[in-house]
Amino acid sequence: KTTIIAISPKVKLTTVKIPSTVKSIMGYSRVMYQNNSNQTIVDQIPSTGSESDYTKVYQSYGAFQDMVSLETVILESGSQLQSIGGLAFSGCTTLKTISGLSSSLDYIGVSAFSNCTNLESIDTTNVVKVGDNAFLNCNKLGSVNLSSVVYIGNNAFQNCSSLSSVDFSKNTALASIGYAAFMGAMTSGSTTVKIDLSNVTLLRTIPNSAFQNCTNLGSVVLSSSNNLVAIGTNAFSGATSLTQVG
Repeated sequence: KTTIIAISPKVKLTTVKIPSTVKSIMGYSRVMYQNNSNQTIVDQIPSTGSESDYTKVYQSYGAFQDMVSLETVILESGSQLQSIGGLAFSGCTTLKTISGLSSSLDYIGVSAFSNCTNLESIDTTNVVKVGDNAFLNCNKLGSVNLSSVVYIGNNAFQNCSSLSSVDFSKNTALASIGYAAFMGAMTSGSTTVKIDLSNVTLLRTIPNSAFQNCTNLGSVVLSSSNNLVAIGTNAFSGATSLTQVG
């Protein structure tokens, strides 16, 4: 198993080619110390300090986090990539495309692409789990195929304002949509968006604020095969183009 752990954001890369043998793009956490009085965080307790004055904390870093020069990620033919871990590309504000994603990719972690404000496309056809904040503020992302997804985390696609296609049409396995998962998405342009959940049988709840302020959401298609038992507070509040739920 080959894993990419982390590359310093000080490295000015514009293109990254990921070998086909890589199965995970991850990150790492390190121990830091927070001063109990002024809340500052330091690498180690100073010689003049005492352990009782500090609390051990963990800071996480993504593999390519905050690499603002990065524009393109290319996976080699025959890619075996299975997971993109938390914060992996978070803050890569010039990243536009990721090409060559394999059918084996099934996990996109917490905040993996958060604040990738120029990301235009990514193939999520075979992804099973999308973590919290995974695509938060990806305001140029135009479409997502969620045919295989089982779990969508809280705020996963929040503020993805350019979404004009969200494809659940072949999905039979969706079991969970997180709080505010699409809040503030689907707001740019004039195309109304159809969410087709008619084949979904495991989803029990559309949670609070799930599609709040999705001003271009036109319809949510359900069917007799659905087993929904609850629609949360403000789930569709502010969805001013919505004409159908059912």
